[in-house]
Amino acid sequence: PILPILLTGLVLRPPTACNGLFVNTVPFHPSLQSLCTGSNVDVTIPSGRTYIIDDGTVDCGLVTIIGTLQCSPGAVAVVKAAGIQLLDRNALLECGTRTARFDGDVAFEITRDRGFGTGTGERSIVVAKGTLSLWGKGDKNGRTRLGMDAPANAGAIDVASSGVVAAWKASDEIMVTTTSTYPDQTERHNLSDAACSANGGTTCGLITRLTYPHYGEGMQRYPGAGANKDLIVDQRAIVANLERNIVLRVAENDVLWQAQEKGGHLMVLAGGA
Repeated sequence: PILPILLTGLVLRPPTACNGLFVNTVPFHPSLQSLCTGSNVDVTIPSGRTYIIDDGTVDCGLVTIIGTLQCSPGAVAVVKAAGIQLLDRNALLECGTRTARFDGDVAFEITRDRGFGTGTGERSIVVAKGTLSLWGKGDKNGRTRLGMDAPANAGAIDVASSGVVAAWKASDEIMVTTTSTYPDQTERHNLSDAACSANGGTTCGLITRLTYPHYGEGMQRYPGAGANKDLIVDQRAIVANLERNIVLRVAENDVLWQAQEKGGHLMVLAGGA
């Protein structure tokens, strides 16, 4: 058998042959899991160093990035941290790129009630300097509108565009926005096993029934109200898929969220991107 060889920071492994050895000069990077040894341990990724996010769950204290933290391609991971900050102009938190999107599943979950003491508050992801670059899958990013009115207690909805919902799958969580004056009538539902396969891909089945009615046929025209044209107000509910393979969140069972509705926040300051 051919054994991996570690030499001056390089992992030597198949598939390139060289005098009987298989050599791959891809640099070896340690995992974030090796750096975070406990939920109360604060860690710093130093300048010039790269750590990767591997499969599994890692629980950190405050994470300061001066170097680079990258998602390993295809990784399925949960990164729990009291907070994350990027603190140098070369600092980088990256999952995928514009041309090679991240194809795994990763959640950055902010926990506990701590801050960095820099005036950015507690429970935060702060890009003070450097770059936050997250490029996830884009097949479920689109949105459409209802194609027909959806009454309360309906077990399915009709949408205006079959193309947008073509990639939506069973159990995906979707949102149907309110069409009343009450913002709390926006609803979240999961698609049934049939997903959006009925009626040529325009009817989406729901596991639970709608609580409120939603307009799907309201197009109001106001002649001459626009800039040299009529103003058309589309009153139909928006339907969007909420599934993402890169998620920034506070845990739903978090005590501070349940007791005080104190969530987390993302801040990008001058000098950050």
